[in-house]
Amino acid sequence: MAVQVPLWHHYLQAIRSREAPRAQDFQRAENVLLTVLERVHALDPRFIVDYSRGLEAFQFALRSSEDPMDMEVPLWVDAEALLIEEPEATQPEDGLELCHLGVPREGA
Repeated sequence: MAVQVPLWHHYLQAIRSREAPRAQDFQRAENVLLTVLERVHALDPRFIVDYSRGLEAFQFALRSSEDPMDMEVPLWVDAEALLIEEPEATQPEDGLELCHLGVPREGA
């Protein structure tokens, strides 16, 4: 007589069999993302990555999703370095005025 294994047991085995490769994939993705952010800061020190804000949510998002995801990374820019450009002929919509923010190149 065959022993009937509950269906949830099969699901658990499937999850466990994929756990290690998924963790390695997400670790590689996290390493690539952090390397890119460090490179951005090295190229232009005005961009500062805030690693302390929402790190738990960032780690959870990386480890809980198999689908492609958009990552929002908080960057700081020195407010004194920002360029504010107001469009010449703007028609305020709903009482809002538009402007463009830019970061000048050093030495420009």
